[in-house]
Amino acid sequence: MHKSTYLRMEYLVKYYENIFTKNKTAVHVLDIGSFDVNGTYKTIFDDLRYYYTGMDMADGPNVDLVPKDIYRWEEIADESFDLVISGQVFEHIEYPWLTIKEIERVLKPSGFCIIIAPNSGREHKAPKDCYRYYADGLAALAKWANLKVLHTSISGVPEGEKPGNWINDWNDGCLVAQKEPSEKMVTGQPFIQERRVPTFGYFDTVRIWEMAVKQAYERFQEKKPVVILY
Repeated sequence: MHKSTYLRMEYLVKYYENIFTKNKTAVHVLDIGSFDVNGTYKTIFDDLRYYYTGMDMADGPNVDLVPKDIYRWEEIADESFDLVISGQVFEHIEYPWLTIKEIERVLKPSGFCIIIAPNSGREHKAPKDCYRYYADGLAALAKWANLKVLHTSISGVPEGEKPGNWINDWNDGCLVAQKEPSEKMVTGQPFIQERRVPTFGYFDTVRIWEMAVKQAYERFQEKKPVVILY
């Protein structure tokens, strides 16, 4: 697990936490692809109100459940979880449209799912490497399962954060979606900056530069002129 995917999952969980934990004393979380490879998301859910279940296709560290069929989770009842997460897994799934339908099935009404998958990066079989995702592709998967898309982004960076720890060659794509009936809410967008250009050993900073200039101009335009040397 690379650092940026952990940061994004943690940030998105906290960003929407007040919605999917509303009026709940227990929040049941399913982590798809939970096998501990250089870290897991479990530590995000250290709060006692969270009940975390790790699921993967093979037994191992941080795995609580191994389904007999990776596309039909008969071991899990309908509407069992408040939140389903998955990070750096969907690129390895041959038939992700089947997986997203299972996510919708096991989510409680108004439950959330958060998926992070690479937009770029080298081939890495585990045991297969099938896809890279754009924002529209992640949204299409959610719509296929009748989930409401709340957010998509590529390599997003929150306001006030420096890009360094958030950006790498994997160019993380993020999806946040909700099972109907969805909440009516005004939350804005979690990431104020994005980088939607795939990377192959270099960083495209044009979008981040553009956003930074815009923010600086909006901040100071009433007080003094802005001179930009580029």
